[in-house]
Amino acid sequence: MKYKKSKYNYRHQLANGDVLLCNMVRGSDSFLKIPSKEAEYFEKIFFQDTIDDRDGMSGADILIRKGYFIPEHVDELSEIRALYYENVMDPLLSLTIMPTEKCNFRCPYCYETFEKGQMSSKDQVALLRYIQKQLRNHTHLHISWFGGEPLLALDTVKHIMANVQKMGKLQKKPVTSNMTTNAYLLTPDTFDTLYHLGVTAYQITLDGMKKEHDKQRVLASGAGTFDQIMQNLVAIKRCKQYRFASFTIRINITRHNIERIDEFVRFYQDTLGDDKRFMIRFAITGDYGGTKVEKFKENLLDGNEIQKSLKAAGVYNSPELNISDIATNFEPMNRVCYACGRSTYTIGSDLTVYRCTIYFKDPYNHLGKITENGEMKIDHALDHVWYIKDGTFPQECIDCVYFPCCYRAYCPLKLHFDKKYSCEIENIINQLDLDIEKLNHFTPFEVWGESPHG
Repeated sequence: MKYKKSKYNYRHQLANGDVLLCNMVRGSDSFLKIPSKEAEYFEKIFFQDTIDDRDGMSGADILIRKGYFIPEHVDELSEIRALYYENVMDPLLSLTIMPTEKCNFRCPYCYETFEKGQMSSKDQVALLRYIQKQLRNHTHLHISWFGGEPLLALDTVKHIMANVQKMGKLQKKPVTSNMTTNAYLLTPDTFDTLYHLGVTAYQITLDGMKKEHDKQRVLASGAGTFDQIMQNLVAIKRCKQYRFASFTIRINITRHNIERIDEFVRFYQDTLGDDKRFMIRFAITGDYGGTKVEKFKENLLDGNEIQKSLKAAGVYNSPELNISDIATNFEPMNRVCYACGRSTYTIGSDLTVYRCTIYFKDPYNHLGKITENGEMKIDHALDHVWYIKDGTFPQECIDCVYFPCCYRAYCPLKLHFDKKYSCEIENIINQLDLDIEKLNHFTPFEVWGESPHG
């Protein structure tokens, strides 16, 4: 049988001559390492356009099995399209709920305006009516708590979680939940309450060491927040009974903290990193609009600057460091925006329905509202634009090795409505090069073999 080479083979050569491979349609299941002494023979096969399994070429079988060569009749674009719709048509009901849009912090890069307050009791009832009606049509409910700062409306979170857990039990549907919080109010007692209501996963920001963090993560009064957050996290970490808890510690990289990133990594490892429930995420601090960031723009860095600094700091050479999301960067559809999900909505504190959790002021992100009787009244034509694809793409996307991972859906709002928006593929590939080297430290890659050609 004849096979053609996949268009989506990613190849990275290490300094020692070993070659690391991933097929972006197959993801981490395709990971393969070619020892340097076998690289010359391997490349004689790998760089052919077609191979035939009847030729008896040693080593070709593993490249076929891993997806680097596919049957000639296979239409990869159709396969990738099917993967996209499997992803966005997931029967999960996923709601990001903003119990309040107020915040106790005033971070200089924040895009939110804090105009709306806490969700009223009346609106909580309407939201619960909506969830009860919808849950019967879905396999699973996931709630992401967002804000503002959701812990400013703890009673609302508790009320809704207690009720949706009852609904889930009655309808025999699982209910899971996570929260994005600044953690200033996440005391051990509060965490215990939320954990037992099913809020088990958290994203929490620490923007470097105390001095740097307290420049960027400040209370509305201007006071620093580092000490209180660390006190809460260390106290929660000591409690080993929360086996299913997970914490992603996000650091927003800026000019304020980039110089001491290595010191922060050591601090994180010493205080939190020895607990597998904790992982770290390095994030680009972007300009997502709003007025506050205008005074902060000079401190923003691009992806290349950040990656160079992280590499220089040895971040990607530390097998002990539990960095979030690395393996998923190689999975198909991993860069498809959460807002593309067919049943994925963001619910404001006044029951305004959005898709995106960033561009709240953009009219294309205003779909409608949930009514008092629990009906979601939205502009369905606008809603469909967020996730339905017509199947036509620029040729540069089709030819891009990362196409199976993003499907040109990494920011549906900008791609559909901002004609000037362009892909940053160079930054993505640079990140992949670093990520796969990090993965090589602790993820077992299937090895090509000592002498596949005898």
